[in-house]
Parts: sequence; structure tokens; C-alpha cells
Amino acid sequence: LGWKTFFEEPAMLLGFVLIGRALEERAKLQASADMVALQELVPTRARLALKTGGYTEVPAEAVGAGDLITVLPGDRVPVDGVVTSGRSSVNEAALTGEPLPV
Repeated sequence: LGWKTFFEEPAMLLGFVLIGRALEERAKLQASADMVALQELVPTRARLALKTGGYTEVPAEAVGAGDLITVLPGDRVPVDGVVTSGRSSVNEAALTGEPLPV
């Protein structure tokens, strides 16, 4: 026809748009997988301390304000609270985002 054709630009634009959509979908899948992994870190059971000195395992949702729980070494802490007796260390890496235990 005598004039220059510019098919490269629309093809490149379409390619960039499709690559962007693929990267966005990949990021969404990774984010949802990370959220599932974080939810699996939350313990589902807690050791409710009894007045007789022992403990019983209950669902973490059943622990209420004022209840005493027992956390053994290596356990994950199922609820927020205050240490009333004893001492230990807690791995805060999941809370602070550190790659190594803090």
C-alpha cells in the first residue's frame, strides 16, 4: 500500500497488558496462600487451668476473660493475656516478621 505498518506497538502493548495481568494473578494467589499459612499458625486448642491444679484442653474460642491457661514450653500462645506465674520465652517471630526466632 505504500505506507509503513506499525503492528509492533499494538502487539507489545497487548503483551505488556497480558504479562501484567498474569503477574497480578500470581501475586493474588501467593497472598491468599500466605493468609492460609498464617491462619494455620493460630492454635485451635488451649489448656484451661483448673482450680484443682490440673488442666483440661478446650477450644481456644472457649477461653474467656479472667480464665487461666497453661502454656508449656514450645507451645504457641492461643490467646492474649498476662503471665501470672512462672517464666519462659516466646518466639515472637510470627508477630514481628523476623526471619529468625526473637
